[in-house]
Amino acid sequence: MDTDCQKFSNRCGSWAGSEHVWFGSARYSLSYLRSLQDQTVAAMPGLGLAVGCGVNEETNQVELDIPEATDAALRLLAELDPTDDAILVRVGPAASTDQLQEPGAAIQPGDGELPNREKVASAR
Repeated sequence: MDTDCQKFSNRCGSWAGSEHVWFGSARYSLSYLRSLQDQTVAAMPGLGLAVGCGVNEETNQVELDIPEATDAALRLLAELDPTDDAILVRVGPAASTDQLQEPGAAIQPGDGELPNREKVASAR
């Protein structure tokens, strides 16, 4: 690393209060992903779908959990994410209130089965 880069890295570490500062590139800004998340969450109740949604900064995506992939939901998601890489959709049953009341109960989309990319892609 050249001297200017090292100085900049040290300065950032000082500002962050840690020596562990990493830099990387991302296709989407955090503000864009949060805006996309807001738009997605706002639209789903109008389609009769309860959702779980959040921004995953590591994968640079909005992650959306929906109980079913309706045609209307898929059309809307295609409009919001025309490049088909900003929203990761996971389809599966929502947690019941009984699950939430059990101490230590884990809520897992897809009834305990972790989704893989092929299942997610086929749901789109």
